[in-house]
Amino acid sequence: DTMKTRVQVGKARVPKAGPLALFKGIWLSILKKAPEASVYIVLNRFARNKFVHDGFTVGNRIIEPELFFDWMVAAAIGAAVACSVIKVPLELLSKQIQSGQCSNLGSAFRKVFLSPSSG
Repeated sequence: DTMKTRVQVGKARVPKAGPLALFKGIWLSILKKAPEASVYIVLNRFARNKFVHDGFTVGNRIIEPELFFDWMVAAAIGAAVACSVIKVPLELLSKQIQSGQCSNLGSAFRKVFLSPSSG
């Protein structure tokens, strides 16, 4: 991802500082993937345990297929919004650091969110 970002902004694939510099800002990538992965794991386990083993039931009530579909659509929309609120800002910060346009999180934050051109 870092090499792709560097090429997109017209920089060399491997920075002059060496290949280890490609890992600069990797913790931002981990932060942006963690919420998405955790939502996926939790929903997957819930769905597998609830619907595969128990059928479409909540407690001792059977869920109507139409209601089940509404719940799944609402959950998908909620997950998409939550991931966007967390993932997109971290993606913007990560790209600034990976491309070498900013050297640290503070300068990336100021450039992305506080500069006049960010609005």
